[in-house]
Amino acid sequence: MKNIYIEKLGLLVSILYVAALLTCSAQNGVCLMLIALAVSPVGLPMVAEWLIGQIQNRVHG
Repeated sequence: MKNIYIEKLGLLVSILYVAALLTCSAQNGVCLMLIALAVSPVGLPMVAEWLIGQIQNRVHG
């Protein structure tokens, strides 16, 4: 149930990002894009997975 609300919130922030990017300023658009990334269920886990992979490559590489 929580996941549905998070997805909806991520979609809403993404729509606001596009609207701000087109109408206001690029700075506001980029801020909203980063918020959308943080809110989305895919964003932070994907960044964490990439970061762990980079650390493992440096340690074992």
